[in-house]
Amino acid sequence: MRSLAQGIFSWSIIGFTALGVACGGAPMSSDESGNLQTTDEALSSSATLTANQFGNPGTIEVVGTNSSGGLIGVDHNNPFFQNLGTNGRTCNSCHKVEAAMGISVAQIQSIFNATQGLDPIFRIVDGSNAPTGPYANVSTLATRKQAFSMLLNHGDIRVGIGMPAGADFSLAAVQDPYFFASATELSLFRRPLPSVNMAFSAQVMWDGRESEAGRTDVRDGLINQANDATLGHAQAATALTTAQRSAIADFQLRLFSAQSHAHTTFVRADGSTSGVLDTDLNVTGSAPITTELASGNPENLLLALTHVSDAGGNGTFNAVGAGSPVRLVPGTNNPFASASSLLPRCPDDGVNHTGCFKNQAITAFEPWESGDLQPITTDLVALRGRIGDGENTFYNRVFNMTNVPGLTDVVGQTTVSVTCTTCHNTPQSGTNSSARMFNTKVAEAVGNNPVFTSDFPIYAFRRNSDQNQIVYTDPGLGLRTGKFNDIGKFKVPSLRGLGSRAPYFHNGSAKTLKDVVNFYNVRFGMGLSADEQENLVLFLQQT
Repeated sequence: MRSLAQGIFSWSIIGFTALGVACGGAPMSSDESGNLQTTDEALSSSATLTANQFGNPGTIEVVGTNSSGGLIGVDHNNPFFQNLGTNGRTCNSCHKVEAAMGISVAQIQSIFNATQGLDPIFRIVDGSNAPTGPYANVSTLATRKQAFSMLLNHGDIRVGIGMPAGADFSLAAVQDPYFFASATELSLFRRPLPSVNMAFSAQVMWDGRESEAGRTDVRDGLINQANDATLGHAQAATALTTAQRSAIADFQLRLFSAQSHAHTTFVRADGSTSGVLDTDLNVTGSAPITTELASGNPENLLLALTHVSDAGGNGTFNAVGAGSPVRLVPGTNNPFASASSLLPRCPDDGVNHTGCFKNQAITAFEPWESGDLQPITTDLVALRGRIGDGENTFYNRVFNMTNVPGLTDVVGQTTVSVTCTTCHNTPQSGTNSSARMFNTKVAEAVGNNPVFTSDFPIYAFRRNSDQNQIVYTDPGLGLRTGKFNDIGKFKVPSLRGLGSRAPYFHNGSAKTLKDVVNFYNVRFGMGLSADEQENLVLFLQQT
């Protein structure tokens, strides 16, 4: 199989690998809500975090581009890093460079321990489990651990949204372990999405709410989000200026992140390990691709966005809007032939085809597929083969999705044959290029949901027309549209840099990538073997 890296050229770059800086003791003060607070943010002490039993995710590079497209270091003078509110928070409070512009539970817990829970990320406004009552008591270390348990255990920020007017469903019952949620304001616990590779995104926020009201260009959504986040999360007294909003939006659109180097412990079939292995993901110079090189690194991700690949690649992306950053053309590699039908999958023969969907949408590790690495004589080559095979499983393994609103109902079928890239279709990024949202039942609070835990509020929603009732921890898109059929739908997130920001899914209910793979294997009866599951995890770790 052919790599997207074939046929593209290499740039001279200034790479930027972010390392966290530990903070010393910061002066404390108290805000108007009674939050004890420090005036400085604490950064985690290392960019290297253990993701799960398969080893260390390694080094995730984050690079920026200037107005002409050249690669530069991350601009820490951008308003993204400035304190523009009243509670000490910046955008970097939840979107850290050392976590590929996201944040992990391991980092949050480290920050809590280092600051006694006084860092700006720990604020009652949305960091605590409830804004009033016992879970808003932050007067002692013990009460802070209780108040911020959802943030500490799942990496979740509380989003408060009320039932929409004119909805075709009602809220039948609420079970909130934190004694706050009601129809007036549901408590929805969601992970901060990474503020990177946004040029590949088609919408902003898990429920797309910043892309509403005609803001179909992702840049417009980011501009609006910058102001909303500063007024809400940072509790700013005044709105951002137009220049500040645009600067934050364009900063995110010019950030690219992907794994560049991995130090992974290879796990043998008998459970023993062979020690730490170095897997270099870099492609440099003009030398031809060999069977041991893959196309990691953010510069290759940027090239996928801006340059035509070889005949077997995924095509090109174009600029949208004069003078603004290059970004995704909505609908690129769309698997839907029409509003109600799917395209057939293209043959994997390295030839450009029309009238079909190229399910080989993420191809960084094609040179590492085990069939191309024979004979395998070392553990390092074996590991590379497993990563390549995991990627191959991701885009080629066919399985059936049953009862997935946003997919099966759209095409009018109970069951649809898909690959993972049917939803994660954006080339080399893994988002959904058409801004489609799907309900894979991650938020379902009943039934066969292996990631459900009882520390989430539970809501029973009843359709007005037939009194049909479903039970969810988060209605997702349904709370924006007021449509019963949209309950549980969420944005398809990017897959790059996954190893730096556990846990996973919109609510952090999957603690590891192994839990993510297991969820889909159980939910849709994929029938993955133990080796296939491990290979998928290894691949996802290295993105």
